[in-house]
Amino acid sequence: MLTMIFRELSAPFPGQKMWGAQAGKSSYVIVRDDGLYTASARIGRNSCTAHVIPYEGAVMTFEEAKDACEKHYNRS
Repeated sequence: MLTMIFRELSAPFPGQKMWGAQAGKSSYVIVRDDGLYTASARIGRNSCTAHVIPYEGAVMTFEEAKDACEKHYNRS
């Protein structure tokens, strides 16, 4: 099972934190906003962004978000 290494990115809004990781041709982004974490994936260069964890399903920890990204990648 792949372990992703997330690096902090500059976030577009004050108070928000953002991390990104690459896995093969896929990229993943985790965002912390209002204390909750969401995640999204982009598979390939010209694909649309897919929600791994949408806002309404936001989780409480970075590790939960990271695990969801890794599971998403390993299923694809």
